[in-house]
Amino acid sequence: MKKASLSMDSIFVMTLFVVFAAMVLLVLGTGAGVYKNTVKTMDSRYETRTALAYITEKSRHYDAADISTDSFGTVPALRLKDTFSGAEYDTYIYYYKGYLREVFARSDVSVQPGAGKKILAVKGLTFTQDKDGMITVGCKASDGTVSSVMIYAGGNS
Repeated sequence: MKKASLSMDSIFVMTLFVVFAAMVLLVLGTGAGVYKNTVKTMDSRYETRTALAYITEKSRHYDAADISTDSFGTVPALRLKDTFSGAEYDTYIYYYKGYLREVFARSDVSVQPGAGKKILAVKGLTFTQDKDGMITVGCKASDGTVSSVMIYAGGNS
């Protein structure tokens, strides 16, 4: 009779241990999934926030009249005009082959979109300007979410 009692005690303890181990694995699996989704969301937000903050800060260095939407080759771009020593220069910020890019060149010099400096990997970038001069910059992250910011450009371009 003692052996049967000992055996039942052992089975109960082993069953309790198996249930505890299963619960630990379940909690760890759930936590890993939550962590993975959190990291993915944070990466997506980093891409769009950084790209839009970069564009916003660059545009703040210019007068509203010097900011416009344009095309750089066949690529839509944000154009920022400068004048140094009587010569006109343009800074183009645009999306090309998976990257937010920037190029600075004299206005009378032809530059190809591939020549721009890679700033940040993004999935897409759009620029739209309304009749009141507001430019909406949309940035698409790798997960497909789109964030936008508005920049005042002082009138029609």
